[in-house]
Amino acid sequence: MILRNSIFHCTVLGGQVRCVAKDTASLEALFLGGAGRPSFDELKDLGQFQFEAIGDGLNIRELHPSLLRDFGDSTARCSSGAGAVAEILPTHACANSLHIPSAFGFAFAQQWAIHGHVCVHGALLRVNGEGVLVVGARAAGKSVLAGSALAAGGQIVSDDYLLVGSHRQALIGERIRRFVSLRRSWAADELISQCGGDWKPDRHDRRTFLRVKDDDDRFPEYSPIDRIWLLSRPASGRQITSSLRALSHAEMYAGLVAAIQPLLLGKDFPVERDKIRKLLVQLVARTKIAYLETGQDIVIEPERAWTRLLNYTD
Repeated sequence: MILRNSIFHCTVLGGQVRCVAKDTASLEALFLGGAGRPSFDELKDLGQFQFEAIGDGLNIRELHPSLLRDFGDSTARCSSGAGAVAEILPTHACANSLHIPSAFGFAFAQQWAIHGHVCVHGALLRVNGEGVLVVGARAAGKSVLAGSALAAGGQIVSDDYLLVGSHRQALIGERIRRFVSLRRSWAADELISQCGGDWKPDRHDRRTFLRVKDDDDRFPEYSPIDRIWLLSRPASGRQITSSLRALSHAEMYAGLVAAIQPLLLGKDFPVERDKIRKLLVQLVARTKIAYLETGQDIVIEPERAWTRLLNYTD
């Protein structure tokens, strides 16, 4: 995905979202991970961000009521099948300075849903020719698994946030951000030493970042999705060996719903809901699904661990 003249362009999936604000450079830094990411207070000063899905075949005949939603750290005014406006008000507080404000992420996702694409909180990895979409709760270990894939000689499309859609009968994931990051831990430090690269700590030394260069083959812009794993990390610490087990279609569907913007599946967004449901059904029905519990082997012996995981059959 690229940003040109305030318009986000999907490179492979197709479609465009216009996003207008006072500062285009801040837009790129906020959504794509460019240098100089604006702070919460700086975003307040930028006022309203206007989002609009644009392209052929997007004229929605039926008008839907405009809705104002306050997410606590920002607000969004939107209508199903139409544009959206997000902003931070003086009364809003910063929940987490590292994350995109909730209303901004919601408006962004809503506009892509009008195109039939879905923004997913997940990692898309490509190892031994297989595209693996990994979803799970925040801090479940998606980034560590991504680092493990890289150490095993694989590729990372995204380690945390991506766009998923259908293109020429194939299910495709395309990156949104242009960086990968790992939360500082023994696992992250060990994987970084195996992967190499110019990793930089954040200001609090809680995470470490690697900026993705366009000519680095380890970080492709997109990948077909062949498998989906629902990830869980045990509260008592990692087991020795990673394990996969069978997962029902209903469990996988629920896991995917939790990884997107669930509000878009509600009655207030019929245009987006119908398109998202269709895509989620395709994802569950046309891929190999499983439940994954990661172990220490993805850090200690990443290549062997990935070979074993990809050979799993339920």
